[in-house]
Amino acid sequence: MVDLSNIVGASSSGTSLTDDAVEVSHIQGATSILSSGTNSHAIVAQGTASDSTVGWAPLTDVCFLKDTKILLNNSEYKNIQDLSENDILKSSNIQNLDNNNVDIEYLLNWYTKDFKYQESNTIVKELYKHSTEQYYIINDELKITPEHLLFVKKNDIYEWYSAKTIKIGYELLNSENKFIKVESIEEVNKQADVYNIKIEGTMNYYADNYLVHGSSKCDECSINSD
Repeated sequence: MVDLSNIVGASSSGTSLTDDAVEVSHIQGATSILSSGTNSHAIVAQGTASDSTVGWAPLTDVCFLKDTKILLNNSEYKNIQDLSENDILKSSNIQNLDNNNVDIEYLLNWYTKDFKYQESNTIVKELYKHSTEQYYIINDELKITPEHLLFVKKNDIYEWYSAKTIKIGYELLNSENKFIKVESIEEVNKQADVYNIKIEGTMNYYADNYLVHGSSKCDECSINSD
């Protein structure tokens, strides 16, 4: 755990910095992360000791389990925990979507009936490791936490859905531009290490061959080192 004693006033939210702490590991190029809080949220500090802000940020809702296969732009795969800064991932530039937008409200309200896309790339900038108490297994392969967004076809409408709202019969886009029907969903309630990445460029990539969005509440945990 990192030293949190220099975060003045962080306990004003009602949670002590030393009680019920959530451990966050700093790995492979990620900027420093300071956190404490409950199992679902963390108190995070951003900035320097003289100019910082403190607030709540969900840490474990938008992640993948260890060994999730991430598709690189050269058609090879890397386990998510093995990704490095500046790895280039395959992504999809979707027509009529603001592909750089990470606003959750915008994404959840966006849809189209005419799906067209161009292949694109995105770059890994940071990698985070956390711990979660809940995740889903979709089609016996993709292990994903509840809030992460997947690209879905439902009743000939194309849109983004959080993993927790996916239903049997929905279809998910894969890297071969085929929509694969969801045939099984398992909810798992146990502790597990999970990983997430911060990307730069087109804000999506392929995890276990399914298109997922790169919007990440974990970005709020990143501290600018400048």
